[in-house]
Amino acid sequence: MAASILIALAGALALAGAQDAPPPGAEAPAPAVRDLSDIEAFTDGLAAAFLSEHPIPGLIVSVVQGEDILTRGYGLSDIGAQRPAGGEDVRFEIGSVSKTFIWTAVMMLEAEGRLDLHADVNTYLTGFQAGRGGPPITLAQLMSHRPGLEDTLAIFLPGLAALDRPEALARTQPRQVMGRGEATAYSNWGSALAAQVVEDVSGLSYREFLHTRILEPLGMQATTFREAGARPDQPPLSVSYHIRSGAAEPVERLDIGAFGPAGSMASTAADMARWMRFHLNGGALDGVRLMPAQTHARMLTRLYDDRSLGADMAHGFMHWRVDGVDVFGHGGFVNEFMTMMAFAPELDAGVFVSQNAAPSTMPAVRVSNLILARLIDDAGLARPAAVVPDDAAGRARAAAGRYMTNRRVHTGMERVFAAGAMMSVTADGTGALITATASGQERWAPVGADVWQDRHGARMIALRGPDGSVTGLSDVLGTQTWERVGLSTDPNLLFAAAGGALLLSLTTWLGLWRRLAAPPAAVTGRGRAISIFNLAAALLVIAFLASLAAAMAVMSGFTLELMMDYPPPALRLAMALAGAVTVAAVLAVAALVPAVTMSGWSLWRKLHHGLFAAALAALAWALVNWGLAFGGHAGA
Repeated sequence: MAASILIALAGALALAGAQDAPPPGAEAPAPAVRDLSDIEAFTDGLAAAFLSEHPIPGLIVSVVQGEDILTRGYGLSDIGAQRPAGGEDVRFEIGSVSKTFIWTAVMMLEAEGRLDLHADVNTYLTGFQAGRGGPPITLAQLMSHRPGLEDTLAIFLPGLAALDRPEALARTQPRQVMGRGEATAYSNWGSALAAQVVEDVSGLSYREFLHTRILEPLGMQATTFREAGARPDQPPLSVSYHIRSGAAEPVERLDIGAFGPAGSMASTAADMARWMRFHLNGGALDGVRLMPAQTHARMLTRLYDDRSLGADMAHGFMHWRVDGVDVFGHGGFVNEFMTMMAFAPELDAGVFVSQNAAPSTMPAVRVSNLILARLIDDAGLARPAAVVPDDAAGRARAAAGRYMTNRRVHTGMERVFAAGAMMSVTADGTGALITATASGQERWAPVGADVWQDRHGARMIALRGPDGSVTGLSDVLGTQTWERVGLSTDPNLLFAAAGGALLLSLTTWLGLWRRLAAPPAAVTGRGRAISIFNLAAALLVIAFLASLAAAMAVMSGFTLELMMDYPPPALRLAMALAGAVTVAAVLAVAALVPAVTMSGWSLWRKLHHGLFAAALAALAWALVNWGLAFGGHAGA
């Protein structure tokens, strides 16, 4: 489960995007019936190549097609014990793939007539009320990730996660920052809220519902909800690793407690093969049916279809298309485990991949993508042809610009971490787009009107407003959208304000050195007082920027120790100094009149003070806007 602080991961799970699909009801060629022997060799080769290229200790994979099942493990699940990673004898944490169990539980209760997906969730909640008095939140919105909520880091704080779920949800309730149902913006909190609805409606704890009504009936005996509840007879959990300078270091696990339904499960490749088969079989497995076939068929449709050519959410599943084939699945990230599950009902096939270190998202995502592409090739399905519009170059120019993910913290000091989740988009003159993010550059070729595809087959589309202008770009897996950067969301303004204030702070002190060599005689007492204030304010700016740099270095690692003492001391100091700089900016502006009329300064010094006050004011605006000054923090 991706955390807010690591928001740059949003969009990094680029697997496959929107493609033109056959119209509903259209018949597609039946996939070829065969065993998985050639896929086994193909998968072995892929895994060997990726493990040699990336410093990842272990990888587990399962592939299913019809009744054929392949489960494999590669590398090590425990470096110290030299324990191999196997497809059936070791569990990997599956992170947000856990959410697919929440949505399955919701659909089971809906089929029983105990839930209405479009009703106010407060109808079902008994321990607290959701929504902060705003418009009703519905399960349809939650499973589509469209409740309009900001992201929150609070769910990763151990002190809050240790509370009972209703209290934890009430204490961490995010603000509504978009209209209900308006835009897809992934929400871990919203998924935990849906699990609470399951609990309150069923009368069972979520763990009990999960085990007695899903895992046990489906024979998923190795799968666990939380590590604290693992049985001795279940396979051991793989160690997970940070990769630092190419070396693997074991990670101390972070338990998200009350929010566990959103990302705390662990499973084997074999059990996850059963989970994919259950969904490929329309809600049944080995004679056990958990929901009517028509209910499951609805589960693989979208509740919102305002971007039919782009990826989006289908009743809790990510939904995208590869070569015209509908693919459903989910990705996950927690405790350095990176996971991807993807299945295609048209092929009666699915792929599950999980890795126990995350130096990049590449292996889990790319392995699953390549295996799925191989299955599509083997099925002999015709690939839809790209249709490049005549005005491709103009459409690309219209889409060029700078964007920020809408899956971010919008309030409090954590807002500043969204500055790392930027995407720059340029048009190359041929109709193609070049995107640049923290992960690198990618070229996207035009394959349709407002549709572009990268070299891996991932697709993104332009989102247009009522006036026809491009307002955003779709994410390739449907979990978020990219919004154009505006005045209040442009981190360059923060950086420019910080740079200007630093420059004027340094010249303030350089001016002192010059005056010490030749003290001016005409300066008044008030002028000397303002000079002393300016020197102190300059020191505040320098100290703030130094403390912020130190805080960013500390925050670069998402660890249990960091969350146990959040915000860390360096960040608390930076926030305190940001508040002091803001107050100093107000005083510097207030001192403009006496500096000009009563200081006895030269014209140059008066001009310098004016520029310094303006730089402080700009920095103060940026600090307040980005939540660093007086913005509060998660868990406060």
